[in-house]
Amino acid sequence: MSKRHSTIDRTVAEQIRRLHRKHPSLGHEGLFKLLKESGTTVDETDLRLFMKEKKIQPESGGTAVPASSFPVGLSWPEAHHTPWDATIESDGGAGVGCT
Repeated sequence: MSKRHSTIDRTVAEQIRRLHRKHPSLGHEGLFKLLKESGTTVDETDLRLFMKEKKIQPESGGTAVPASSFPVGLSWPEAHHTPWDATIESDGGAGVGCT
């Protein structure tokens, strides 16, 4: 990585890309929070600049989900889990009553 992103090495860069694929609607604030929760130390400014340089953007029409929208103590997946998610997971994604 360039010296501009001193807290982002190759391993952290891959983790950022992996989290972005898993949570495409998150912007740098949301990804920063998930990285922090997972124990990864990264400078928020480095993350923002890295994402801008690599053209990593949220996919929700260009609007990032702010980290402040997460309920206290819950990360993104837990905060946005619905009863339908359990149905989809339990039936392999076919949907209830679908064959």
